[in-house]
Amino acid sequence: MNVVESGRMIHSRFQKVKTLRRLILGFFLLLPITPQSALANQKDRAHTDRLEQSIGKIVRIANRDRSYQENSAHAYFGDGRTWAAFFDEYEKNIKNLPVDNRVEYLWFGMWFLKFGANPGEEFTETVAKDCPEEFTLKLKKFITKHREVEGDPKVIHFAEKILGPIQDIAKPR
Repeated sequence: MNVVESGRMIHSRFQKVKTLRRLILGFFLLLPITPQSALANQKDRAHTDRLEQSIGKIVRIANRDRSYQENSAHAYFGDGRTWAAFFDEYEKNIKNLPVDNRVEYLWFGMWFLKFGANPGEEFTETVAKDCPEEFTLKLKKFITKHREVEGDPKVIHFAEKILGPIQDIAKPR
C-alpha cells in the first residue's frame, strides 16, 4: 500500500466517524423536542408576543400624548391618559398571562411611565392584588443589587417608595 492509498483509507475512516458523530448528535438534539415541549414553547412565544404588543401599544400612546399630535382643543395630553391605557391594556390582555409576563409588564410601567399621585396608588394596588410576592422579590433584588454597585440614590429611593405600599397592601389582615 502506498502513501496515497493509506491517506485515502484514513480519510475515509474519518469521514465515517464524522458521519456517525453527526447522527448521534442529531439524535440527541431531537430528543428534547417532544410534542409537549414544542406546544409549551409555542404557548410561551404567544404570551411573549402579546406582552410585547401591549408594551409597544403603551409606548406609542405615551409618545402620542407627549407630542400633542391630536387636533382636539379639549384633548388631555399627559400621563393620566397613558396610565389609563396602561391599566386598560393590563385588564384586557395581560392579566391572564403567566405571572412572569405580568411582572414584566408592571416592571415596564414602573420604570418607563411617569408617576403622578393617583396612578402610583392604582399601580401599587394592582401589583399588590395580582403578583405581590413575585414583584416584591424582583424589586428587593433590584434594590440590593443597585446598592451593591452604588447606583443612583434617587433610583433606590423611588424603588423603595414603590415597595413600601405594595408590602402594606399585600399584608394579610
